Parts: sequence; structure tokens; C-alpha cells
Amino acid sequence: WTERMLEANGFNVLESQKMPIVYSAASVRRQLNVASRKLQYFKSPAMAAAMREHIADVDRRLVTECAKLPNGKFKFGFDYIIAAEMPREP
Repeated sequence: WTERMLEANGFNVLESQKMPIVYSAASVRRQLNVASRKLQYFKSPAMAAAMREHIADVDRRLVTECAKLPNGKFKFGFDYIIAAEMPREP
């Protein structure tokens, strides 16, 4: 989609790469910390409590599960790198 939009708006796509996102226990824990900080904004105390429990459960399992993986890391999702240029004016 991004490449099509660039081309539709006059850009020349030079190159693109799709790269896997690699996660470790530390990177997942950072995301869990972000989630924990958002609990105060839940309107439902019951929902916030349930989410707090779920975050704690994921955190407890995190190190054990990552230890089973090569290098303790896993790939999930992708990032894209696109090099594009605007056409030169004559």
C-alpha cells in the first residue's frame, strides 16, 4: 500500500525491504510496562483488575518461554524500509 501511495503521488520507489521484528524478554517486558501504566485510564475497575492479572501472568511466563527459543528471541510481525525519491524538475 505504501509503495502504491508513493508512486501515485509522483515518487519513484528505488528499493524496499521487509524485515522481521525480533523480540526478547526485555522488549516484551517494556511493552508490558507500557500496558501497566495505561490501566489507570480504564473506566471499569473490574476490567483494569483483569488486565493487571493478565499482564502479570504474561510477565511470569515470559522468561521461561523465551529461554526455550534460539537466542531467547522470537520474530513477530514486520517492519518495512522503503527508499523513494521525488522526480527531478527539468
